Amino acid sequence: MTEYEILNEVNELLASRDFIIFDRAFFDDEVPKAVNDFRSIEQVDKLIIWLRNRQSEPRCLSKGTGEMTGKYLFNTYKDPIIQFDIGRTIDKLVSPSRLYYKFGWIADDELRELHGKLTTKIVRSFKKKLITSKRLKPFYISEGINKRLDEGYEVELGKGGMRVSKLELNGT
Repeated sequence: MTEYEILNEVNELLASRDFIIFDRAFFDDEVPKAVNDFRSIEQVDKLIIWLRNRQSEPRCLSKGTGEMTGKYLFNTYKDPIIQFDIGRTIDKLVSPSRLYYKFGWIADDELRELHGKLTTKIVRSFKKKLITSKRLKPFYISEGINKRLDEGYEVELGKGGMRVSKLELNGT
């Protein structure tokens, strides 16, 4: 998706009131500050989407290591979150975005069920606005990216993966 399309999707998530969104993965405090309004995502590499629920508030229980020592992060497996890695366009090469989540390890049954429903809702919402083809599957692109392909851009299928141009998608 283009940066503009991603920005629209993120603002729709915020407007739904089902989600709390953070503009990074590592935080200085156990209770990170959420972002309430996005005007730009150009400086954001990753979003953490916390699913609002009655069982828990956003609180980081894990600590980073290596260069992230002393920073806090959510637990990918046990917290009701979705990670959204935002791709970039550099020198006519579009790198991929990715939604990532795990909900099987959330301890509370009700929260695990809610997480499954809301992640499915987000994936469906995104997919409705994306297209694919026989040559592109299992990857999807937006209309905005498809237009960029018409302008000579290439799409990278997975980080560091194969590059695909409009000619290759059309089979020529």
